[in-house]
Amino acid sequence: FFYVYTDLLDNRLGLTLSIDGDALNSPSTWKLKGTEIGGQSTMSTLTVEKGPRWNVDRYSPVKIYLQSKCEFEEEAGRQINSDLIWNVAREASDEQASTKIERFIEFTRPCPEIEFDGDLKRFDTFTTKGLSMDVTIRNPLRFRDIKLAEQERLEKIVLE
Repeated sequence: FFYVYTDLLDNRLGLTLSIDGDALNSPSTWKLKGTEIGGQSTMSTLTVEKGPRWNVDRYSPVKIYLQSKCEFEEEAGRQINSDLIWNVAREASDEQASTKIERFIEFTRPCPEIEFDGDLKRFDTFTTKGLSMDVTIRNPLRFRDIKLAEQERLEKIVLE
């Protein structure tokens, strides 16, 4: 059979990688299904999830390795097949004005958190006789230097 694995040095920011729901953090934990004698080919799904840091949305690419059990255990040969996991590629220029392609694993930033403030938060209800009402909101993450005015993804807030 074959092992599929990653090297922890390629994943310093702690992305969670799994294949078909099983953790992909060491070769002893995941065998490629269907590759044992008499096995059939199978389709597997690789899932990449954000790491534990709340403010990191861009990660370096991670290398994934495929190696037979014999080669992994150094019984016969030492060939390793590998490929890079990434989902975004951008052109970047360096000091010599040459252009290169940089690759990343990038996640969409979540919408900023907001919560009511003032009387609406204090009394948890509101009534109005007019066509409009002043509502105060605040960003509970403001202490992390995340300012609502600087958030591109916040377009409107709807009270329902």
